[in-house]
Amino acid sequence: MDHFREKKLREEYLVALLELHNGNYGSDVSNREACAKIGIEYNGEATRICQYLRRENLVTWVSFERIALTPAGSREAERIRDLRFKKKEDRILDELYNRYNSVPPDINVITRVEEFEHLKIPDNELRLILSDLDERGLVYFRDDQADITHSGLRYVEARHRNHSPRGDTYTMHIGNVEGGVQQGPNNVQNVNITNYQPISEILPDLIKLIEGVRAESFDEKDDVIRDLTKVQELVLSNPQATPKDTVWTRISAKLLTAKTSMDIAGVVVKTYPHWAKVLEFFIQPVP
Repeated sequence: MDHFREKKLREEYLVALLELHNGNYGSDVSNREACAKIGIEYNGEATRICQYLRRENLVTWVSFERIALTPAGSREAERIRDLRFKKKEDRILDELYNRYNSVPPDINVITRVEEFEHLKIPDNELRLILSDLDERGLVYFRDDQADITHSGLRYVEARHRNHSPRGDTYTMHIGNVEGGVQQGPNNVQNVNITNYQPISEILPDLIKLIEGVRAESFDEKDDVIRDLTKVQELVLSNPQATPKDTVWTRISAKLLTAKTSMDIAGVVVKTYPHWAKVLEFFIQPVP
């Protein structure tokens, strides 16, 4: 079995067990039912997946027909579930943000539920996320129509500004930097970063990144290619854009959505040399 597919199935299996436990983590649940939820054969792939998870102390069983999450397994399943939910939430917000910025400021953008179909989020989950975002004041959601609020716009922009390409606690600078720079893990220093390089300068690395992603195989590849292709279109149509321009934030949003999909699929490392260059160019504080 393909390594990345098996990794994904292990994660889906843990989440399926979490849902079947329904909060009662002290009991076991039907293994056949868990397998059916993610579409694997009880007497086939399930054997290898369950044996791996038991070696990692994530599941346990007395009879293979009944299986239970360990405390470590419950924590891991919750982490996976929450990460996936957060990813879907971010994709919805990015979609609304990009729609808002695709028209003149005086035009009100309303998005109907069916217009999110390309995000491939189940309808009941989509509505749940939109309702939650509405309660938090980030989205206005009524009568199957959604619109991002001003708080939502600021939330998306802050998320992209604060994102670190490598997840470290230091900043790699590009362009002109005012003041000293202290680099290395665990070093924290405030610096003023000013990147006035034309956006067109990153185009060769962006093209190489898209080519690298096309060469890989993972479930959300089409979504990632679509986002990266849109980034390329925005770069080509705005060759002189700088971080102060709205299009810069739109590009950052799509890049981070694409990278998150590849992170979860476990394939981002294969294209990381190109990801590093592209992200370091875009994901920076706006002066």
